[in-house]
Amino acid sequence: MELKSFLFPNSGLASKYSALTYYFLLFYIISIYLKSAPYVSNITMGIILLCSILSYEKSKLNTHLLIYLGFCIFFIYQILTLSYSANIDEGLNVLQLRLPLFVFSLAFFFTKLSKQAINKIILFYGITTVFVSLIGFGFGAYLMNKTADSGYLYNDNISSFLFGKQAVYFGFYVNVAVFSLIHILRNSLGISSQSKLFIILGIVWLFFINFMLASKMAMISLYLLTLLQVLHYIIQQKRITELFILIFSGFILTFLILKMSPKTINRFTGILNTEYKYDNPESENHFNAQFDENKWNSTNTRIAIWNCGKELWKNNLLLGVGIGDKKDELLKKFKENNFIYAFKTEKNTHNQFLDIAISYGIIGIVLFLFLYFIYPLYYVFKTKTYFSISVFICLAFCFITENMLDRLQGEVIIALVIPLAIKTAYLNETEIID
Repeated sequence: MELKSFLFPNSGLASKYSALTYYFLLFYIISIYLKSAPYVSNITMGIILLCSILSYEKSKLNTHLLIYLGFCIFFIYQILTLSYSANIDEGLNVLQLRLPLFVFSLAFFFTKLSKQAINKIILFYGITTVFVSLIGFGFGAYLMNKTADSGYLYNDNISSFLFGKQAVYFGFYVNVAVFSLIHILRNSLGISSQSKLFIILGIVWLFFINFMLASKMAMISLYLLTLLQVLHYIIQQKRITELFILIFSGFILTFLILKMSPKTINRFTGILNTEYKYDNPESENHFNAQFDENKWNSTNTRIAIWNCGKELWKNNLLLGVGIGDKKDELLKKFKENNFIYAFKTEKNTHNQFLDIAISYGIIGIVLFLFLYFIYPLYYVFKTKTYFSISVFICLAFCFITENMLDRLQGEVIIALVIPLAIKTAYLNETEIID
């Protein structure tokens, strides 16, 4: 089967409304890469929800549907925390940013897309991300040629100029695309040999882009998940020779990376430097400049922020400060500790788990961990769905250093891929049962 017919099927869609849901999901994937045009993806989300509701057929309330309801329950819980927030407007702004996951959870709850259609959506996302990264890197190469500055080939410069995505977020987009294309290859979903070769080349390219983006958590999570998957295969198949080749190749690759890409390595300079002084007025080190020990680095900046955040949480342990007041209270804590740099730049917690704990207290963080990770991960591990497992683990890694639910560029991708991962696991489980 050719790639074109695989992406745009004439079958596998139960009704005209499920067909509309399918095609608008494809369009939504394109829309998330449109810079400064959130209204396009917002309108598309609304249409997807409407079409999915119209295509709904009553069925038994199984585990994967309960997970969608869990996402919705947590969103409702966040609304309730407005009752003890002084800054209602800020709380509503945060809720607006987090609305997409609620919408998509409902949409995937109602929709009856087949396994064939879901896999085509996954493939479409992977291929779209390959083309977007090619365009972004190509534009960086063009700027480098004009300015003789190789920094245009790295980090935010690949994804921000044309698509408005910071490297730390685009790294997650790229990782999910890698998991998507691997999912298609692992399942041998009726694709021709030529198309498989194209997909393999796409995966190799995305690994390269992941490295050039130099987003630490995106790199660590992708390489770790890939290594574990390869080791699992080698050990399972008892291919000891391949294991030694893998280890040797790893040393060679590491050496080449250190020699050929100093700007990416520069992102890791100072990663072990955890010492800081709150009153240090200097800015943060940039990957495209010489490392300066007197400036903040990504590690000690986050540790300083997290210590402020933990102090704030300890004073509001049970219920937190409320969704509307988390930003104001954190800035107050920065000012109280004379954390000049963080106060001036209005830093957030740079840790989604800590952000949830500060906002909603122990009750909120326990609810969040159970509904977003513990229960879904238990389910996707049970179904042995590599794509779904990888998405959740990668997201957990990214949550350690970023507030991805508080940025539109983070929410629009999470809103799609988390429900998609659950649906994929469910359809895989159904196939196993059948």
